[in-house]
Amino acid sequence: MGHTAMSRRGSGECAAVGAGHREVDEHRRDCAGAARSDLDFAVVVGVEDYPYFQSLRGAATDARSFHAWLVAADGGGLQPDNAKLILSDLRAETPVQDEIDQMLVEVLDAAYARGGAHRLYFYFAGHGATNPERTGGDVALLLARWSRSLARLALSTERYANVLCGAGLFEEVAIFIDCCRSLSVSAVGVAPTITRAWQAPRSTRTFLAYATEAGRPAFECPDSDLWQGIFTRSLLCILRRTPSGVGARALKDLLESEVETQARRRGVFQCAHVENGLRDTSYFGRGGTLPQLELRFRQRRGSVVLRGGNLEVVAEHQGDDSSWRLPLPVGLYLVEGGGQDAVCVWHDGREVPHDV
Repeated sequence: MGHTAMSRRGSGECAAVGAGHREVDEHRRDCAGAARSDLDFAVVVGVEDYPYFQSLRGAATDARSFHAWLVAADGGGLQPDNAKLILSDLRAETPVQDEIDQMLVEVLDAAYARGGAHRLYFYFAGHGATNPERTGGDVALLLARWSRSLARLALSTERYANVLCGAGLFEEVAIFIDCCRSLSVSAVGVAPTITRAWQAPRSTRTFLAYATEAGRPAFECPDSDLWQGIFTRSLLCILRRTPSGVGARALKDLLESEVETQARRRGVFQCAHVENGLRDTSYFGRGGTLPQLELRFRQRRGSVVLRGGNLEVVAEHQGDDSSWRLPLPVGLYLVEGGGQDAVCVWHDGREVPHDV
């Protein structure tokens, strides 16, 4: 790396270590599926500037980079108008809670106007902490004006997730939180100020990815001339190297493995914690679509059944000389029927025809 990473210390003091914390540390004084992507929305928040606390170096870069992946045609595939980006401003001392809540209301209204939507992404990069005396395991996301005297200028991850899911407007809510979860009795996350009820009937599943485990710090490190959070850097590396998309279950496993590996390379310990409540058919990337599985029948005729990895019936088809194309997650499938023996097919997302 081109720079020495720095840990957060108070009053402008820094010590050279493997990386810098994104936390409030009380032990230091004054420290520092086959879905249409036009039905996906996002609110991305990066708080790097803290006028009354230790500012960060990579939160804005992280937020910009994740937003760029979301709107990329070969990334998240979101319509640019559907992906909102909020960055901190040192002079204006923003963002404040009202600004973020108003942006969320605009996104929720847009989803309601479409009769509901597929997925909502909520991303936050900045300082964070867990206050066991007031919020249990909840994570407080510190806003720009946060200080130890104004400890409630922070968002409650748990309460925001409950409101976003409870609106009933999305099939899925995917939350990515790149901040510390270290213990601090001086940080208190508050509920959204949103009061509108959309009375939508949709049941919502959740993907919640924390940069680190409960009670532990998260780090940012220099990479060439830019600083980045280890979590966001790992997340984007995974997303960008899987052009066929990555399943929710695989993303959980990869994040928890690769964040720890990247952290150890920098001489620190950090392990992502991911709670995946999405279906096995849920994917991230590929412009919001699933790769096509193409089956060509050489001898099979008549009723053909396609089964998934758990032997569940995925689809049925009448075999003939034409190809059978289905948008499906990467994985192992079983083709049965049509007067021939059953055969397994590995769908790797490259959309190369399989002769069965």
